[in-house]
Amino acid sequence: MIIEIKIPTPGESITEVEIASWLVSDGDIVEKDQEIAEIESDKATLMLTAEEGGQITIKAPESEPVKVGSIACTIDTDKAGEGTPAPKKEDSVEEKKSENVTKTDDKKEDKSETQSKKSNTQSDVKTTPVAEQMMNAHGVSVDDIIKGLSRLDKNAV
Repeated sequence: MIIEIKIPTPGESITEVEIASWLVSDGDIVEKDQEIAEIESDKATLMLTAEEGGQITIKAPESEPVKVGSIACTIDTDKAGEGTPAPKKEDSVEEKKSENVTKTDDKKEDKSETQSKKSNTQSDVKTTPVAEQMMNAHGVSVDDIIKGLSRLDKNAV
């Protein structure tokens, strides 16, 4: 059976969104409730999840405006047990980090290695791929952000 996954509404006045990134590839096998795409609007960033397990067919292009309610992708549930499952979001992020390390110069490589050694605090915090890219670009870790927020809380009192 083919399941249609539609673009959700991030807010009342929003009529279009953009698929910031697909976390799976066309033809991948996905699991039920797996995060498959990151959707951005003027007001919010949402994760699109698979309603059922099966083979995904991507219908909406990445980085182009898409109307709320339109079909983002379909999932063929009859092919749920076939093929190799798509990597989970965490796997994709780790793969991208290792690719980034090989593509950067020595100075940036040292910074990426330091950031890839996550503390216990970081493993409890979920970040979007866009947030990961921004933190990497500015040399900031989740721990740095948490420490900064802690200082703000103390100053607010």
